[in-house]
Amino acid sequence: MKQLIQTPTLLAMICLHCLVAHAASAQEGTSSRFIYSAKITFQSYGLPFKNFGSSFKNVGGAIGIDCAYNKSQSLLQSFSLGFQHHREHEQFFYIHTQLAYRPLLFNVLEPGIAIGIGRALAISNPANPYYALENGSWNKSSHQRQGHWLLPVSLSMGYRIRQANGRVFTPYISYEAAAFIQYNSAFPLLPYSQLSTGTRIRF
Repeated sequence: MKQLIQTPTLLAMICLHCLVAHAASAQEGTSSRFIYSAKITFQSYGLPFKNFGSSFKNVGGAIGIDCAYNKSQSLLQSFSLGFQHHREHEQFFYIHTQLAYRPLLFNVLEPGIAIGIGRALAISNPANPYYALENGSWNKSSHQRQGHWLLPVSLSMGYRIRQANGRVFTPYISYEAAAFIQYNSAFPLLPYSQLSTGTRIRF
């Protein structure tokens, strides 16, 4: 439990550091290296690129901030804080960071690939509680809130819109394949997928 608290706290501190650095760069009149985002997510359990139809029953959302490593802003460190609800299973809060590569093609298209690690706090559905294997039999677990590591990999495609005032909007869609690590004794890895649509903005 201590580790569950420390990991999101550490990532939140990194996000806060990015915000402070952004404010400092704005005061200095330099170009912003930071991109802010918000998205709606749709989740399904199973192997990648399957069960698309059931995804739209399970809605969540996330906000994020990206910090660019280079002037072209094609190589970034992404931080996300989100919530995901599943109608039949659990709901979970998560925070993760990903290393992303998003080049600009034809001056408008922004394809992307990202890989990272994160942490989730999952809360069981009272109608479908967690079970644990004890003495050879499955019994209702005494832990209906569980912390899990996440391994997310995502693909995205955005369309960059530049405004006269210098702001850049990028509506995008993305597909993320991820897995809960050590979900239970029967599923050391529990894969799931997220379809999402959202927008990024750079001031």
